Amino acid sequence: GMDCSGLVVQSFAKAGIQLPRTADEQLEFGKRVKLKKVKPGDLLFFALSEKPGKVSHVGIVTERRSGQPARFIHASTSKGVMEADMGLEYYRKGFRQARRVVED
Repeated sequence: GMDCSGLVVQSFAKAGIQLPRTADEQLEFGKRVKLKKVKPGDLLFFALSEKPGKVSHVGIVTERRSGQPARFIHASTSKGVMEADMGLEYYRKGFRQARRVVED
C-alpha cells in the first residue's frame, strides 16, 4: 500500500508541485499556518510514533467549515487511503503543525 508521505508526494505531483518523499522533509516546505486557519490543500503534520515529538505522519486538508474541525485525507500502508477528522482525540493529541505549500 501507499504511506502518508507518498500520498502527499503523488497528490501534489499531479498539480505540478514537487515535494520531498518523507513527512519530516515535507515539514520544511511552505509556511506555517494555525490549525484554525487551514484550508483545503494545506498539510497537517503529526507525531504519532513511539518517538515523542518526531513528525511521523502527514495528511492533506480536504474540508474546513466554520466552527468545525478540519477533515483531511491520509494513508497508511496497512489501512490504505482514508479521510479523518481533527475532532478525534488521537489526531488532536498528535498534531504538531500545519503548513500551506500553495498560496491562493
